[in-house]
Parts: sequence; structure tokens; C-alpha cells
Amino acid sequence: LKAEQAGARSYFLICNRHKPRHYKCYAVKASVLSREFNRSERASIRWERLEQISLLIPRIKLSSSSSGHLGWDLELLFKA
Repeated sequence: LKAEQAGARSYFLICNRHKPRHYKCYAVKASVLSREFNRSERASIRWERLEQISLLIPRIKLSSSSSGHLGWDLELLFKA
């Protein structure tokens, strides 16, 4: 069985810290990212394009943290 047929998915997590303490993290399928790089002349992707082809991963407060630390809600990847 191929990995996709077995339910396995490969994602790249790409984070953009554009303001202090304000991060955006995107999950993009490896196959989609590879296809985008192959189409690009400079082998680069702009943030605007990345937002279109990926999932924005929300930040959540970690229940185990009393100091209010934030983490990423990766459950979204298993539902996609």
C-alpha cells in the first residue's frame, strides 16, 4: 500500500513570526509544497501563496502550563 492509501500524510510545518509573540504556523502537504516549488522559477513561495495552499494551525493555551504558554493545535492535521 502507498502511504496515502494507508492514511499516512506528510506535512511541513512552516512558521512565520511577523510580530513579537505573534506567530502564524502553516501546515502544507509535502506533495503540494513540492509541486509549488517545481512551478516556481526561483524555487521560492511567497507568504501570500503559502496561505492559499495550506492550513493555518491555530494556537491554543496549553492545559499543562500555569504560566499561559501557547502551543499549536495539531489535531487539525488528523482531520484534514
